[in-house]
Amino acid sequence: MNYRIIKKLLCLILVSTISIGTAAAVEVQPRWSYILTISGDIDISSAGVATVRGNGSARLNDVDKLVITLELQRCTKGT
Repeated sequence: MNYRIIKKLLCLILVSTISIGTAAAVEVQPRWSYILTISGDIDISSAGVATVRGNGSARLNDVDKLVITLELQRCTKGT
């Protein structure tokens, strides 16, 4: 009899722990508000010239201005 009660109690504790962990993991906070799409591309020619392109879009009714800044950094000697 005691074994059955302990088994049910253990199952209840495990289910509640899993449920609490799952509920906490489901809530995701947005990092960027009003952004619909963002993309980027880099091309490096056979001569070693790098070109970057970026594109983005935002909700028209919620955003007055959209600025995309792309920066290239050259790695020399592993740094």
